This record gives sequence, C-alpha cells and structure tokens, in this order.
Amino acid sequence: MRVSRGLSWLGFAAVLSTSSAVALAQPAATQPGGGPDPAPAGDPEAAPGVVITELMYNPISGEGYQPDPETEPDRRAIPNRVEYVELYNAGDRPVDLRGWRLRDEDGSTGPIPPGPPMPPGGVVLLIPHEQLEADFRAAWGLARPTRVVRLTAWGPEGLNNLANSPSDKNEILDLVASDGVLVDRVNYDDDSPWPADGRGGPSIYLLPTVFGPNADPALSNDDGTAWRNSADGVLGGRTAQSGGFYRQGDVGSPGFVPAKAPESSEAEAPAPTE
Repeated sequence: MRVSRGLSWLGFAAVLSTSSAVALAQPAATQPGGGPDPAPAGDPEAAPGVVITELMYNPISGEGYQPDPETEPDRRAIPNRVEYVELYNAGDRPVDLRGWRLRDEDGSTGPIPPGPPMPPGGVVLLIPHEQLEADFRAAWGLARPTRVVRLTAWGPEGLNNLANSPSDKNEILDLVASDGVLVDRVNYDDDSPWPADGRGGPSIYLLPTVFGPNADPALSNDDGTAWRNSADGVLGGRTAQSGGFYRQGDVGSPGFVPAKAPESSEAEAPAPTE
C-alpha cells in the first residue's frame, strides 16, 4: 500500500502532520479469493497510519506443517509457531486495534483481542496463538511495554502459514480493521526487486524512507525496493536465542522500527523499542 504525504489519492487526502507522522491512503483493491472489496476509507479516522513493517515468513526454526489428508493421512500436523508480523503506528494519534485481523488468499486470523491503544510511534507484534508470549519475548530479548498479541486461526482453519515461496498471487497479506476497512497490504515476493529468500529466514523489514521523517511519497511498503533482509547488528537485527521452538539462526528485528534511525546499512543496532 502506498504511503501518501500531503496528497489526495483515490479520493482520500493523506496529510503528513507536523510530528512527521504519516497517514495511509485506501487503495482500490479486490479482496483475495474474489470476495467483495473492503469498505472504503471515507476519512482519516477510517484509515489510521498503521503500517506492516516486518515479516518473518520463512524462519529457520520449524514454523509448522499441515499434511495433505489424501496423500499423508498418517502424518501428524504441526501447528504454526514462530512466524510473526510487526505493526508500527506511523500516525499522530492512538489506534484501537481491537477486532483487527490479518488476512490472505487462504483466510484470516482471529481478531486482535481488547488491549491498550497503540500509541503514535508504537509497535505491536502479532504471533500465532500456538506460541507463548513469554517464549517469543525470551527468544528475541523483547522487553515490555512493546505489545505482543497471539492470534487464533493462524493455521489451516484460517490464515494458514505465511507463504515461504511467495509470488504476485501468493502471498497477499492484508491488515483489516474491525469494520472491514483495508488498512494496509503487502504483496511480498522473494524475487527481485524483493529481498531474496534463502533456506529459512531472515525476516524482511521496511526501510525508514517509506514512513520516517524523510519519507519519499513515491515509495510504498508494497514495493520490494523498500524492503531489506534483517541482518544481525544492523538496525535492530539480532539472532534469536535457542530454546523452545527456536533453533539457532533465526534473524529478525522485532520491536525495533528504524523510523528515526540512520538510513545507512552500517548503522549500529539499537535496543528494541521499550
């Protein structure tokens, strides 16, 4: 989805505030799977500036497996566990995420449960319900008060796994508000210009040039050139600690969004958002 800066786009004026926050415009898009279009965003209240800023879609650690009941009737299903999606509030007001969902061409997760509003500059991590919050925090050294939310139906009954071999048709990941409004969309891929995906991980993260103080209005977080692979020691990147569902080798930056960090790839990694 494109991030607008003081521009009228598809009938919605997205205005950059004096605090360098951004608001997201509502794109014209058909719901994956041929469903109806999401409800349009009629005003800024309907399209708060919440952005998908990081995806762990193909971790080294086991992320789950759903056997084919016809060809693998005796193979045990393994729940999805170590994927995650990071959200960042690039707007200038708190946002109530209650009832919001992730959705792709397979289905949607359960709703985000009631909780504290997401403050401007705040980060929320969405994880499968099969993973305990304490285990996720321990693996990534993630301190409070960064909110971690466990979502139900992140499996065959809903969203399923995030695609490990994504394409222009798979994976189309939507963030949908409780009233059906499409807040953000990332149709990620692993072919150029998107970051290449090796055998397992790392996560991919959104560059600050898309939503930071010096945001380029021509860029979008649905544009592969705006994303990079996470790297240990760069912009919050770190290697997850082994234990539980995690094996040594997963690299990500959950909890740190480089909106105000130096944009050089040589920048040292600061501590996660607290």
